[in-house]
Amino acid sequence: MEPKNIAPEYVHYLLRSYPFQEEFYKWGSGIVADLWSTRFSAMKQILIPVPPSAEQDAIVDFLDRELEEIDALIAKNEALVTNLLERRKALITSFVAFGSASSKAVPNNWIPQRLRHLATIESGRDYKEVEVFEGGYPIYGSGGEFGRASRYLYSGESVLLGRKGTIDRPLYVNEAFWTVDTMYWTRFKPGVCIKFMYYWATTIPFKMYSTNTALPSMTGADLKNMPINLPPLDEQIAIATELDQAIQGMDILQENSEKAVLLLRERRQALIASAVTGKLELRGQANG
Repeated sequence: MEPKNIAPEYVHYLLRSYPFQEEFYKWGSGIVADLWSTRFSAMKQILIPVPPSAEQDAIVDFLDRELEEIDALIAKNEALVTNLLERRKALITSFVAFGSASSKAVPNNWIPQRLRHLATIESGRDYKEVEVFEGGYPIYGSGGEFGRASRYLYSGESVLLGRKGTIDRPLYVNEAFWTVDTMYWTRFKPGVCIKFMYYWATTIPFKMYSTNTALPSMTGADLKNMPINLPPLDEQIAIATELDQAIQGMDILQENSEKAVLLLRERRQALIASAVTGKLELRGQANG
């Protein structure tokens, strides 16, 4: 689109505001997001606020100034989250592979195993017949919990592993639960610390094993054949306990930073919407 009698910079903000987006979608057709479309003839009928040129310039100057600060804070928090995730992964990898953050060799008393020797890998099931809207037990898919069930497939400690979709985010659970067919669940044999196995599962190189399809997939056979050097049970427990303590602080910082990013993005959108719809008095700021 080529702006006519309106500042392009003002249009840039206007088209990214919630009020315009809501109006835009009203003129759309289709029910699937990827297939959603708007006829150009209909789009041309959308009404937009066009303040005087001086006010457009004032709005743009105000948003440029305010959003620069907000965007800097967003970038700072996102960088912190990335750094925390990298530190978390490196720490877990060192402990489950070598027993500590400083060691670079596998201890002699750790025994090479395959996951199939330590656990059975079970498939999830359809949830439609057990779904409830409140109470019940959590239903997990590869993206995490998304519903509640009147019954459960298993009750106790387990590591949930993605089969389709988000395959690289294992979950540790210690409760009664239900999983759907996009998520495997595990039943471990005696002599295994399941929390240790969860931490180990987060280090699986999922990209190496995911099938070459549009939707990332993980086969049960590949999971069963995953190699692991297994420490004695007391060492597994000690490693899991130390990681719990070490990671707790990182997880709190990550959660706080992610909340900050969410709030800053909401603040960003609210400022844009208020400015382009005239809710902020910026006339006095025109031309500086």
